[in-house]
Amino acid sequence: GWHSREAEGSSWLRWNDGAGRLTIHAPRKMTVCISGDCASLRRPNELRVTANGALVASWTIEGDFGFQPLPPLTVELRAGRNLLEFLSSQPAAQPGPNDMRLVAVAVRNLAFSDLSGEEGCHICD
Repeated sequence: GWHSREAEGSSWLRWNDGAGRLTIHAPRKMTVCISGDCASLRRPNELRVTANGALVASWTIEGDFGFQPLPPLTVELRAGRNLLEFLSSQPAAQPGPNDMRLVAVAVRNLAFSDLSGEEGCHICD
């Protein structure tokens, strides 16, 4: 799941424990672009994004710790409830001696854009 939302100036981020799930309600069948940044506590780490169980994208985060833009993510949503998952190949770990959370991957400023320009979707949880 997701840990509590953190503020970083005008930005926000959320860490997951290796499997972050978002429930998204779409008013109709639609295609959305997902933008934002991601970071991984352990690297290299293969991240996978699925929508309703189908793989949307996978990529590897490498190098020094830091946020980097998500790759282009285009997702087909069905009308109604959709499940979007951000999955880590690396297990969650404690980020520091004074932070007892187990975290794997963070997303920052996640946003959804409807490619048709019509009414958008929203995150339910």
